[in-house]
Amino acid sequence: MYFKPTKTTLLLGMLVSLLAACGSPSGGLPTSTVDVASLQTAAVGTFVAGLTAAVPTATETPPPTSTPTQTGTPLPPTSTFTATPTDVLFNVLNAVEEAEYLPTHIAFYVISPISAPECTYYMRPVIAAPYPLKTGDVIVDVTAALTALFRFNFSEPGGFPNPMLPASLQVTGVTREGGSMTVHLTGNPARTDDKCTNRQMRDQLVTTIHRIANGFGIYDIVIWLDTNLYDDYMIGE
Repeated sequence: MYFKPTKTTLLLGMLVSLLAACGSPSGGLPTSTVDVASLQTAAVGTFVAGLTAAVPTATETPPPTSTPTQTGTPLPPTSTFTATPTDVLFNVLNAVEEAEYLPTHIAFYVISPISAPECTYYMRPVIAAPYPLKTGDVIVDVTAALTALFRFNFSEPGGFPNPMLPASLQVTGVTREGGSMTVHLTGNPARTDDKCTNRQMRDQLVTTIHRIANGFGIYDIVIWLDTNLYDDYMIGE
């Protein structure tokens, strides 16, 4: 069987021959005390280590990273109420909308007449832009509802009268004590010689307060107009 020497075996052979020659006695020189077997082993180890170091090592490439994408659904807007195209600033709620929006939204009230000669009417809730949500704080919500009522500058929103429009009232304070609430107002109440109109204005204000306060167990409402009781001034009660 023919054995073809490789470069590695030839180099190893040359190293072994050199090491063997160094270990043989020659002339008058002293005999070497070098351990030939250890040198051979060390030489082979150094040679193999050199060959190993010469082999390039592969560099591990990290896998590509992907940019995370948002998969969550965007949060809904604070208010889900949508005004009709013709009533972009306010909406007088119908019966279905009352059940849907009054538990969560702050509303005030206008008049829905039944009989003018008898001064009978219904009270209709209005939600005006930006359709504010109730906060759960009765004082904050009552103040917000009255402020919206006093600022509402439409005389007949959706065809329903707003007798409170000429008034220029402002809320100066709201307090609660158990099941009672006191509301303090200032300004011009726009009292007229028409008792029906005066009663309608009074009921707009009182209904706006009661519809919020009743949800907190508050049924006794006292309204002051500066130093006068509002009911006494407006309707003599």
